[in-house]
Amino acid sequence: MVIALDESCELGWDLSLRRWVMKPVKDIEKVKRMFIQGQPDLVDVQTGHKYSMVAHCPKDGNFGSVGRIERAGLSLSKVTFRCTSCFTEFEVSQDDIYIR
Repeated sequence: MVIALDESCELGWDLSLRRWVMKPVKDIEKVKRMFIQGQPDLVDVQTGHKYSMVAHCPKDGNFGSVGRIERAGLSLSKVTFRCTSCFTEFEVSQDDIYIR
């Protein structure tokens, strides 16, 4: 469970991990870039931060991480997520993908 410090802050305390984590945010441009580059992760060269795709599980609402990818040439064609709580595999549209 992530608890936000405040509305504008992107960091939250993860009670299960007992550490600060970046809250998932919608960034359609970064998600599109990840699909075009064929990578489910993107590294910011200025900060060194690694962004990863996550999505809301339709079963329990928790965030799931990338479980499987499919490519068409060098680009991603399909991303399947796996919930970290209930282990359900699911797919969402690019507009419903968050980055963390």
